[in-house]
Amino acid sequence: MTMVKGKNALGRLLMKLREEYISNQKPIECVPPPPIVGFILYGSAVETVCDPALEFEKEDYY
Repeated sequence: MTMVKGKNALGRLLMKLREEYISNQKPIECVPPPPIVGFILYGSAVETVCDPALEFEKEDYY
């Protein structure tokens, strides 16, 4: 039997994000795209993504 060793980098990243944002009750309102030149997804530039609930709240006030 071969033993595979590695790092669970994604798991560690998710744990750190959970610790910083969820445990500390900091809501994530918007997430900008990564600072990568030419970062394209399905042929389009990736834009900032915001929580749709926040956009709905803003529309209610105007």
